[in-house]
Amino acid sequence: MTLTKWVLLCCILALPCAGLGSLLIYLGGPDADSVSDRDGDGLLDAWEQEHFGHLDFSADDDPDLDGVANEAELARGTRPDDASSATVTLFVSRSAGQLSYDGLARQWDGSHGPKPTISTALFSSLSGDTIHVLSGTYLEDVTISGMNVTVTGEGLIKGTP
Repeated sequence: MTLTKWVLLCCILALPCAGLGSLLIYLGGPDADSVSDRDGDGLLDAWEQEHFGHLDFSADDDPDLDGVANEAELARGTRPDDASSATVTLFVSRSAGQLSYDGLARQWDGSHGPKPTISTALFSSLSGDTIHVLSGTYLEDVTISGMNVTVTGEGLIKGTP
């Protein structure tokens, strides 16, 4: 990702921009091909071309039959043409997590960061996902009922079953 795209992305999403502090700079828009959706299906054309070689699938389609629609595969960074890539590990960090983060990294890495609570990670999870809770104190009631997720953690686990 070029600096232009990075600064614009940070500004649009109101994300912390590593190394930029609170300075907001507009250096021009990103390349049109990287953000275009000429067929209007909610999927970036460049992403569709990369994974399928055409623009025939829609956001609701699931060509690899993994139970995850293309729109979710795009958002989660998984492969829509590989059923084995559908599940992810979502990270939870009380100290470093943010509601706006996607949960796909232990700490903010410029693109992904942890969720702040177990509940927000559960809300973002899909069947088969793992939720990894980083060390910390989490004061919340969590109900995992009817969900096919695995919850793992670090440190000493205290709580009631």
